[in-house]
Amino acid sequence: MKDPVDVPASPYDAHAEPSRRRFLRGAAVLALGALAAGAHAQHGTPMQHGHGHGHAAADTAADAAPTLPAHDVPWEGGTCAFCDMTIATPAGAPQGEGFRERTYAQWVLAGAVDGETEALHFESIACALNYAYVHGVRDGAGGTLYVTDAAGLVPASAEALVSARRAVFHWGERLHVAMMARLIAFADDDGRDAHVVANPDEGRRARYALTTLEDLAPLPEMNLVPLLARHAGLIDT
Repeated sequence: MKDPVDVPASPYDAHAEPSRRRFLRGAAVLALGALAAGAHAQHGTPMQHGHGHGHAAADTAADAAPTLPAHDVPWEGGTCAFCDMTIATPAGAPQGEGFRERTYAQWVLAGAVDGETEALHFESIACALNYAYVHGVRDGAGGTLYVTDAAGLVPASAEALVSARRAVFHWGERLHVAMMARLIAFADDDGRDAHVVANPDEGRRARYALTTLEDLAPLPEMNLVPLLARHAGLIDT
C-alpha cells in the first residue's frame, strides 16, 4: 500500500548552496525580532511529497558508506543533544511514561582516537536531522544515524536500533510525536504499511528516505529557529 510520490525539484543549485551560517543568522534575526514584538512564531506546513529511492540503489549506497556501531540508549537521565528534552518521559508525566521512546534517534560520530566513537542522543528524529544540518554532519561521512522502529519494541540495547540509511520514514499531517515533528521511522515498508492501515484519519502523509530528509533539512518542529540559532552560536539561550 505505497502512497504515490512525486520527485521534488532540487531545493538549491548544488554549485550555489548558500552559507549555512548566513541563512541561520538571517533566520535568527527575524525570529528574535518577532519575539521582541511579542509575536508567536508559527511553523509552515511540512513538505507534502517525498520520493523513495530504488531499493537496489539504496542498498548499494548503504553498503558502500562507512558504518559506526550504535551505542546503548541512555533511558535513565538521557537528554536530547538538540532541544535538551529528556529522552524518555518521566513517570507521572501527563502523557504517560515513555511517550517519546518511539521517536528516539542516535548519531554516532568518529572520535579523535582511531576506533573511538561518540554517541549523541535525540528524543525526536527531526531533532537529530536538524542538529546534523547546523553542525554539518551527514550519514556515511564521519557519522552514522540510527533510529527507532515505530512498529517494534522499545530498543533495550544498541542492537535493537535501525540504521537510518535503510529505514523508511513516515510523515503524517495529524501524527502526534515529540517536538511536533510529525515524523517517525520504520525498519521496512511492511511496518509503515501497517501503520497507514491502522491510522486512516491521519490526513496527508508522505514516505521519505534518509537522503531526501537530509537534503530537505532543516525540518519543521517546535522552536526550530531559536534552536538552530543557538547551535550555530548566534544566541546564548
